[in-house]
Amino acid sequence: MVIGIIAVLMALMLPAVQRVREAAAQTQCVNNLKNVGLALHDYEAAYKCFPPGAVNTYWPNPPFPGVPENVSHGWVPFILPYLEQQALYEQYRFDLDFRDPGNRDAVLTPLPLLQCPSARPNRVDIFTSGGFVDWQTSCIDYAPIKGVKAGLAPKLIDRADSYDGVMKENYRTPISEITDGLSSTVVIGEDAGRPQNWQWGQSYPDLRSSGGGWADVDNRFSVKGAPPSPTATGNACAINCTNDNEVYSFHPGGANFLFADSSVRFISAGITIRELARLITKAGGEVVGEY
Repeated sequence: MVIGIIAVLMALMLPAVQRVREAAAQTQCVNNLKNVGLALHDYEAAYKCFPPGAVNTYWPNPPFPGVPENVSHGWVPFILPYLEQQALYEQYRFDLDFRDPGNRDAVLTPLPLLQCPSARPNRVDIFTSGGFVDWQTSCIDYAPIKGVKAGLAPKLIDRADSYDGVMKENYRTPISEITDGLSSTVVIGEDAGRPQNWQWGQSYPDLRSSGGGWADVDNRFSVKGAPPSPTATGNACAINCTNDNEVYSFHPGGANFLFADSSVRFISAGITIRELARLITKAGGEVVGEY
């Protein structure tokens, strides 16, 4: 009887313990993104613009300031000094591609500040591309949202003056170009769990979701939408349906977002892709409502 009572009590306590753990993880995730926001604004104070979402100087893209031709980098290397990672910044070589063996030790360095506690820590992506065989990079759970797929308009999103987000590839956005308002424009969102593929809360070990590495040029993404369930089709789902270059978190009911004013907000997975698109465009001219 005593054992039975203990078993019942443990069964009652377990959900409460899990809720407490998730609440703590959610709080830490928010704090991580707030620190990223401070780093982005420190970069902006130094350069009068936000960092690029990625740099790709392969043909036909032109060289980027301080980066030679035929080189790719993600966004994180540019803000390492503002994340209290000066030593790693000095170790990382901008004259070499992020996949180059000369950057291997640097890009394999885990960055816990950029990992959501609800995701598995210290993941590593291993892939072959661009002539680099079995390159490796340590993964993170946050990514710049560089824009929204224009082809979703007008059925799923509003027609907009521009579908670009703040942190595009090969471009540094000054604050003056965020005409939709800093407090109404998303810069960074969660895309957790990469490189392992996740869909609708289920992992698919045989599939790879690209761009998980903090130095990976493919870390940033455009919102395209996803099917709302395994048996559905279309692009109506905006949050937590796939982490294959879409917004995805392991928090129940939604995901965290960093806005251009450095605020962090939790947005429900029930938001429509139309409403999310209004928050992503930096100069779309749409009317942002409640979300």
